Amino acid sequence: MLERLNAERKKGGLARLTLQDVHEETGIHRKILSRIVNRAHENTSSEHPEKLVQYFFKILRKPD
Repeated sequence: MLERLNAERKKGGLARLTLQDVHEETGIHRKILSRIVNRAHENTSSEHPEKLVQYFFKILRKPD
């Protein structure tokens, strides 16, 4: 998801998002974010996907 979002942001001339950016906005630890990105098959708390959905929805809806 982050790669696709960054590709779209690049087309629009916006800065790329990093795991640090996502961490700062969601409060999800960077290690957990890295695990989600790199090992998608691994279980994670149901709280984390909900926070990520809210964050990405906010990012995608934000006027530039």
